[in-house]
Amino acid sequence: YMSRNPTFDKDELMDTEYGIETDSTGRHTLSVMVGVITRSKAKQQVERTDDLPPPTQLLDDLHPQPVLEEFRIMPDHFDITKLKEEQQKDPVVQHRFKEVQQEPHKHPYVIQDGILYKLLSRAKGQTKAKLIYLPSSMIHPALRSYHDHPTSAHFSVHRTYAKMKYKYWWPDMQRYIIDYINSCIACKQHNYSRQKTPGHLHPITPLTGPFQVIGIDYCGPFLTTSKENKYVLCT
Repeated sequence: YMSRNPTFDKDELMDTEYGIETDSTGRHTLSVMVGVITRSKAKQQVERTDDLPPPTQLLDDLHPQPVLEEFRIMPDHFDITKLKEEQQKDPVVQHRFKEVQQEPHKHPYVIQDGILYKLLSRAKGQTKAKLIYLPSSMIHPALRSYHDHPTSAHFSVHRTYAKMKYKYWWPDMQRYIIDYINSCIACKQHNYSRQKTPGHLHPITPLTGPFQVIGIDYCGPFLTTSKENKYVLCT
């Protein structure tokens, strides 16, 4: 029966320690294992480590560096160091050279270190700045460098002109920049027009006499007048 204060009887099966009991009467022998490396074995290990590649080579093998292909680099053809040479080849620039040498105070140009500069004030009230006179052979490379280069990001006409107008000058500079950017293929592909395309024109055949074709413009309908009129005709 169940009792609140049960009595525990000694049981031989429960008191026995299976596999845990040790013999305290016997002696314990201490077994020691010592690792010994001979000279020949150490020499072999050194030779093996010398054959292994350095850690940097292992990292390069795991993560190879990308090969930079030459055709992906856009060369910068605008070489300002050739300015003096190109100015000497340009007949228009040479003509300006002669004018400045003959009458230096009459023309808005100046020669310094063998290079022709344009004296121009970009803002009212400011002193005239010296702008490099670009010869015709360097205009297109300069625009390609300031517009098509990856660091130029194909800016608009105003931003491209703003970057160049304080450094360079050539005749009809702004019109040349507008024509160059309007002919840029990349800008045409990515800059979509937000306006509707103009409609198709229907030309009228030439007439042989007066009043054969009469054009009339009209507006309406408006509020009906007392005479039942709704439209206004303009002939």
